[in-house]
Amino acid sequence: MAEGWSSPTWPLITMTIIYLFMICLNRHLNNLFNYCFPNWVIGDCDPNEEIQSYWRSLDENDLNWTIQEELQFRTLFKKDFGIEFKMYSDDTFNMMNEEKARRVTAGEPTSTITNSHSYDILANPNYFDDFVYIPNY
Repeated sequence: MAEGWSSPTWPLITMTIIYLFMICLNRHLNNLFNYCFPNWVIGDCDPNEEIQSYWRSLDENDLNWTIQEELQFRTLFKKDFGIEFKMYSDDTFNMMNEEKARRVTAGEPTSTITNSHSYDILANPNYFDDFVYIPNY
């Protein structure tokens, strides 16, 4: 057997040809796929809802949890490793603190995302149907 066709040469050449084929013909392949499997086409869904911003939509417990988590993260890395490390940018962290301060004066928001620290888009039945999601139970 020729040395040029031993592993990993021929799998890499094959995958490169397939990759280039997919790059050059991606639009045509997508149209062909949509034609062959029309049930898999993501429907026309409007993601714009009349909801507040993420920080305003969190309930009090989740907002406090997020703020404390970020504070703990920042102080832990500063104290133990001597480096400044952040999960959220300073602007985002300031928005969280401003929302907490606003709630002290204005009170709890009327529509909150409850029982979910991170918003799950698939919890909304409209998106659930549009994205043809099959849950794992």
